[in-house]
Amino acid sequence: MHLASYKGPLLLLAWQIAPVSVGPDSAGRFQVAVGWGGGQFEDRSVDCNGDVVSARPVPFNSGGLQLDYWPSNQVRLSGFGGMLTEMRPFWVGDTVTENRVRSGWGGAQAALESRYVGLGLGVASVPFQSLTEGNAHGTHPSAYVRFGSRDHVHFRADFLHPTTALGATGDVLRFGVGFSQGLRRGKRGFFGFSFSPYTDESGHGGGLFGEFETPIAGRVDLSVGGSWRPSVEEFDGGIRAGLRYHFGR
Repeated sequence: MHLASYKGPLLLLAWQIAPVSVGPDSAGRFQVAVGWGGGQFEDRSVDCNGDVVSARPVPFNSGGLQLDYWPSNQVRLSGFGGMLTEMRPFWVGDTVTENRVRSGWGGAQAALESRYVGLGLGVASVPFQSLTEGNAHGTHPSAYVRFGSRDHVHFRADFLHPTTALGATGDVLRFGVGFSQGLRRGKRGFFGFSFSPYTDESGHGGGLFGEFETPIAGRVDLSVGGSWRPSVEEFDGGIRAGLRYHFGR
């Protein structure tokens, strides 16, 4: 028989034993996340001795978009932005009313994500004033640092980090313990202490926060988070939820 007679069976055998991966990419280098969050802040009034004389709730909600691109396994580029709606107190003489204030926010950050150290720097434009000083924006650094395993447990700190729901998990200064923050897809989390974007006459604003993300279907991950701060009369904290989609390499 001619060699051509074996051409078909030989090709089939080669295809069966060749070490070629045909599975889908587990973590796309380009990721898009959307989210929404809300809650309220306790606005306190104090007397000359610093004692709280009254407290009122200040509701807020926020939603936005975050884009992450990994040109390599150790470099992350992030952009984020959205809208924040607040019901701030507005004084007319001795009478206080609620004033609905809508503000845009956004920023960008570049980070080096080596195996045991992560460093990031960028800029963020956010409402960064006290409740009594109006709706002024400011441009501030966006920073990130990590010490410990990128894909396992580590210490992490953020300042105005990329987010899809500003204010829901503190989101000004956060620090604590996290796990699995690299390109590899899977369950990841971050828990610790945070300062919210809000301050008042009493100067309070710090409390606990947590966030967790897990794959739920195909290339889609579910992300949830929340924060809590000590209060006198009104609940002080927020929650958020969102989805992340991983595009292929």
